[in-house]
Amino acid sequence: MKTYNRILATLIMSASLCSMALAAPETISKDQVITIQSVSLKQAQVMAQAAEQRAKEIGVPMIIAVVDASGNMVLHERMEDALLVSIDVSLKKAYSAVALKMPTDKLATVTQPKTELYGIQHSDDKLITFGGGFPIVVNGKIVGAIGVSGGSVAQDMDVATAGLKALK
Repeated sequence: MKTYNRILATLIMSASLCSMALAAPETISKDQVITIQSVSLKQAQVMAQAAEQRAKEIGVPMIIAVVDASGNMVLHERMEDALLVSIDVSLKKAYSAVALKMPTDKLATVTQPKTELYGIQHSDDKLITFGGGFPIVVNGKIVGAIGVSGGSVAQDMDVATAGLKALK
């Protein structure tokens, strides 16, 4: 009977602790809430449409990726006959642009030997250090990034820029 009472007492204490942990949190003031503005799906679709149009104009099938402010995919579009390797590359370009808050063509310069960011591309397997990824800036805040792959670096940058211009 003593063992039963000990088990029952333990269960009651555990239940009490659980109910305390699940109790409603204290009221949070508006000053304590951080709002992260991020690119919307609609904005991403507008950008992708403009980028795809530009890719058609130059005759190069592309893959277009748009990520939010946290680097998570919002949109990923593959044009017919685009290079398969560009699926991963486009996402990495977008992620790199938002993660490092700079266009990926600038990374090519600052990641060379004897520069400040040399080797950073080895710190995260999602980083890429060549052009085609750009941060999306709205009202002075980075809200996401676009990454384009499928052509030369210059073509990727041109198509990505067309996508960015569609938001303005």
